[in-house]
Amino acid sequence: YVWCERVQKCARRWELALDLDLSPEKMEEWCATTESVVDNKDCLTTAGYSWCERVQKCVRPWQIAKELGFNPSPENFKAWCEATPAAEDLQKPHPILPGSDRDENGCIGSAGYLWCPREQSCIRSWELANRLNISNTHESIAEYCQLKRMGEGHDEHGCISSAGYRWCQSEGKCVRPWQIAKEKGFELSPEAVDKHCNVEKPQKLPGSDAEEHGCIGSAGYRWCQSEGKCVRPWEIAKEKGFQLTPEALESHCNGEVEENPPPGSDADEHGCIGSAGYTWCEAVQKCVRGWELAEENFFEFTAENLESFCSQRFGDEHSCTAAGTMWCGRLRSCVNKAKLAERFALAPEVMAAFAARSE
Repeated sequence: YVWCERVQKCARRWELALDLDLSPEKMEEWCATTESVVDNKDCLTTAGYSWCERVQKCVRPWQIAKELGFNPSPENFKAWCEATPAAEDLQKPHPILPGSDRDENGCIGSAGYLWCPREQSCIRSWELANRLNISNTHESIAEYCQLKRMGEGHDEHGCISSAGYRWCQSEGKCVRPWQIAKEKGFELSPEAVDKHCNVEKPQKLPGSDAEEHGCIGSAGYRWCQSEGKCVRPWEIAKEKGFQLTPEALESHCNGEVEENPPPGSDADEHGCIGSAGYTWCEAVQKCVRGWELAEENFFEFTAENLESFCSQRFGDEHSCTAAGTMWCGRLRSCVNKAKLAERFALAPEVMAAFAARSE
């Protein structure tokens, strides 16, 4: 398209040239002139239009002649336009003006709209297909729009529950939970989907979720058989001195539980309290927590690494037997070379000098 000053609109050169029987070169010259003449019927004569009483609009004689199959001479055009329309002419559809083709439901077909009984509104098929995540085919649109608003596997919003769809208010369309969770980047759970889609659930009254023993789950309580009462897991674990895990809680509440030992009573022969995470380390001759020892001595915390480290005896030769370790006089222990280098940003050539220093 290019702008044509003479007709005051964008036009395709070859179409305008064909209509006016001009060459493309003449077309530019014709469009460049500002001369614009309209007759008393507002027909743009410089663009070849003339009033035709028979069709009640401005037309181009050669176009109407070509359409109806007569010689496009001025006499034939005048005779046809001034003649009274024959019965068969009255039956011919007139060209549709934009927006004038509304159907009985008010849907403008030339703009792509059609009536959808189910939506009770005019819709564009591609927009409906995108909103409902269905294919934009005649069959799919017809099937959706002809179904009743309720029943046949559809909810009040038209979402096909049997295909995994549900209404999402924030998206304004039917969605599949797993697809919207992946698209929006949140964890797939009923609560997360409800939160995203702004579903307001009826609020429960405080204490209305008490179970058969009267324990209120929403307040964190559960029944503990050995205690003979409702307890909060974290509170009973702290009170009785056991680790807070589902297994430990189950064992305490439903197992054959003896009197609970006082905190710290599970010390081993070295005095290391296992329930507090301590074990004996022969290499350093004291109770340690494995993860803390690993961090202090620059090795990765695994059961194998901890056993390897603690099984060493450091004499005058500082026999560091674990792979990748060396004696560090500054730390007075065996250390992992790679971890030491990473921690202190040491080059290989200065590693030995650094480790040899005792200060």
